[in-house]
Amino acid sequence: MQKGFSLIEMLVVSLFGSFLLLATSHALTTLIKYQTQQSELLRLAERSYLAEIALKNAVNKAQRVLKAGEATNNYPNLKQLDTLLGYPKDSTINFDQFASSDWMLLSHGQNITQRSLFHLDDKTYGYGLAFRDFEKDTSRSDTLVNQVELMRLRFFYEDDKTWVKGNQVIDSNKIRGVQFAFLITSSQPIKKTSPSEFILWDEKLVPPNDGHYRQLISATARTRMLQ
Repeated sequence: MQKGFSLIEMLVVSLFGSFLLLATSHALTTLIKYQTQQSELLRLAERSYLAEIALKNAVNKAQRVLKAGEATNNYPNLKQLDTLLGYPKDSTINFDQFASSDWMLLSHGQNITQRSLFHLDDKTYGYGLAFRDFEKDTSRSDTLVNQVELMRLRFFYEDDKTWVKGNQVIDSNKIRGVQFAFLITSSQPIKKTSPSEFILWDEKLVPPNDGHYRQLISATARTRMLQ
């Protein structure tokens, strides 16, 4: 005669199954979190690469730096200011600009429309590195790279072999190089520990404690010589 399971045996099997299900659920949750974090880090690395390439290409193709501006507030103030372009002198063109970041206007030819503006602003779909091409549209900037929350710029005077900031540029015709740096953040908090501070050109940057991971990148590019 075949004997069935006792109540105790049923309880043991049920308990074991519950433990197994719990362990599987925990492992699955951990895997999902790990994959999410890795995907976020990959996207951040991609944004860093795109921002660097965009600025390098633009500076390499530019004949000169027409105008540059410095941050008016300390990082991480992401307040957006209405900023006067100031080129040409009688221009009434304004653009939105993060108060804690720098900006620059590049010339790509002799025509006044052959210029481009790089700055940081905030749009309905998010903030980031913005680009305005005056040959195509003078009324708006397009976002090149999202999640860029800081841009710093320095300019190289080849005759004096010195680096200066935007508000120290006196004769833009003598600028032959641009050094730029970006602070790019993940789009959501992740477990990977972000540096508590960054040192950039003797400036200490202290990000907000919001759980987002941040990456600092910098590079140098050379402008074309004027013909």
